[in-house]
Amino acid sequence: MNRLLITGGQKIKGELAVEGAKNAVLPILAATILNGGMNVIHNCPRLRDVETTLEILKIIGCDVSFENGTITVDSSKVSQTEIPETLAIEMRSSIIFLGSMLSRLKKVTISYPGECVMLWALSESNKEDGSTPARSYYSQFINIFFTDLIHFMATMTIWDNYVE
Repeated sequence: MNRLLITGGQKIKGELAVEGAKNAVLPILAATILNGGMNVIHNCPRLRDVETTLEILKIIGCDVSFENGTITVDSSKVSQTEIPETLAIEMRSSIIFLGSMLSRLKKVTISYPGECVMLWALSESNKEDGSTPARSYYSQFINIFFTDLIHFMATMTIWDNYVE
């Protein structure tokens, strides 16, 4: 369908509240590291991944508040370059911190993002049925991301479950 035909004599009017989206707010929160100052983001959903992202921001030195759908992040005191494994493994999107932390702090240490182990187990269990394992797509994305960082002159060390 390439068009929408509406018939009728009534004008459309009213208001619609647009809910915040997790996949929009997480990269914005990671980007707050870059400016080294105050950031205010409105219409944020209170979801587990958002809460985990805020915990990561607090650990690295940001002052964070979350009230009535508005998140305030003061990133002026960011100094910690390591994201604890306990938080990084809670969500796949923890990888979004790499770019902004490298840009601002010139160093970051993070464990592999959440669900990597689960996806690896899933891919191992699906090999016999001929399907393309979910982990291969995710691993390809992570590998492309790391390769791009190296092209931008980042030096990378991989040890145990960490990337530094």
